[in-house]
Amino acid sequence: MRPIRTIGLIIIIAGIVLTALAAIEGGVVLSLFLIIPVFEVRSLIGAVGVLLVFAGILVSFFLPFFAGGDEEKGNAAQAINIRSRPSSAGVVLIGPIPIVWRSDNRMALLAMAIALIVMAVMVLLLL
Repeated sequence: MRPIRTIGLIIIIAGIVLTALAAIEGGVVLSLFLIIPVFEVRSLIGAVGVLLVFAGILVSFFLPFFAGGDEEKGNAAQAINIRSRPSSAGVVLIGPIPIVWRSDNRMALLAMAIALIVMAVMVLLLL
């Protein structure tokens, strides 16, 4: 299951790079509709980049649920410590206001850092 997520992450990074290159050339325009960011894709490179990001998300999050391999699941279940819980966090940006939820403090800091980076990129692209 881990190689599938790694491949998904590589696809997402490739899509972000292609989208950024298209944005530099003017092939992708970021605008706001009320408080919702909207991408307008004007070039083939930008379209491929956006599609790669969506494909990477699908691969890394949904494909492991459909992947076979009962042996791997059995070995993974034996290796998991019963007392451990997975860490999770999330951020919803409503305009300039971030709403953060988390399962532990480390994940909250990571989610807030990512939210700040996204907000800074949006400000730079919209200026």
